[in-house]
Amino acid sequence: MLMPGCGSSSSGPSTTPTTTLPTPPPPEVVLEGNFNLPVDFVTGGFLTTTRTGTIVATVDYTFANSEILVWIAQGRCDFDQFINDTCTFAATSFGGGDPRVVSVTGAVAGQYTLIVYNGGPADEAFSVQVVHTASAASASSEAAVVSRGKQGSWRGRRALRR
Repeated sequence: MLMPGCGSSSSGPSTTPTTTLPTPPPPEVVLEGNFNLPVDFVTGGFLTTTRTGTIVATVDYTFANSEILVWIAQGRCDFDQFINDTCTFAATSFGGGDPRVVSVTGAVAGQYTLIVYNGGPADEAFSVQVVHTASAASASSEAAVVSRGKQGSWRGRRALRR
């Protein structure tokens, strides 16, 4: 015979509280466009994010044999700063296929500059898209404000050789 309640008690199954991280906002296009770039010319475009996350730049070009160099600089990097090597680069790509994809993981909120150089042998047509994806941790802060579109750009002639 069983004796209910004899010497012990139970309050039911125990539960562990769970923590749910906020869902990050969807990826945002922060810079895009099409442009032509002659041989030995370099161009830069500015973009801004307000959350930590990942920046991915996709640079598509016409000719497979072109020498295309790509940089993502932290902050605003103008032509003179670039030529004088005073920019701080978060990512670079000096080789690879078409399209060229360059990314910065853990990119803090702020301004960045995408820089593209055409080393030839021919003038090039480019299509560029830069996407910012906020990290899950940054989603708990205020809503993202992403500056999109043409925020300024520069272009200059300079023979660069690696």
